[in-house]
Amino acid sequence: MAAPSLLERAQDGDGAAIAALLTRALKSKDITVRGDRQSYTLHLWFTGNPAPPQPATVAYARRAIERLQVSTLGILHLYGEQPGLAQPAWSEEIALLSLASALDEVSPDTENVATLAQEADPGAGFPPLGPGNDRLLGAVARAYQELGLALGEPLAQVESVYFKRRAALLRQGDRAALEPLKWAFTTLKTHL
Repeated sequence: MAAPSLLERAQDGDGAAIAALLTRALKSKDITVRGDRQSYTLHLWFTGNPAPPQPATVAYARRAIERLQVSTLGILHLYGEQPGLAQPAWSEEIALLSLASALDEVSPDTENVATLAQEADPGAGFPPLGPGNDRLLGAVARAYQELGLALGEPLAQVESVYFKRRAALLRQGDRAALEPLKWAFTTLKTHL
């Protein structure tokens, strides 16, 4: 069996492979990229002299990630830096979940729960069922599950649970567990 290509690894969410592809594409602009993947989050550092411009770099990175169709990413952290400086010149965080990039990995049970919830209470904060919304419903249901909440809980309850669990995880020093929690909160905040 042949080893996966750089593009295949990038499409699977490999941070180093994504950074290598971006570095190739930005070589003419003398920008290098390094990447690090942690759970739902991809960190990308764009390095140039001077630091790459924020608006153009953010737009380019977002298009590139959407083009790769990495469905397992929820959050993208971007940094613009200049060699020799201790701190990045800029940073930006992007929640990647949208109707176009909602998670593909929704289990049939989650989809059924979301569909049943919509049919039982159409006003529960879910968008109407229709083409393209089944993926969104699955992602919303998965986000509720990640926070340990019942489907349809209001945003105030989502915020309360998120901030309590976040504080507990920070006290325990479990930063890795923050990423899925943050993804779930961002997903629900965006779509409620």
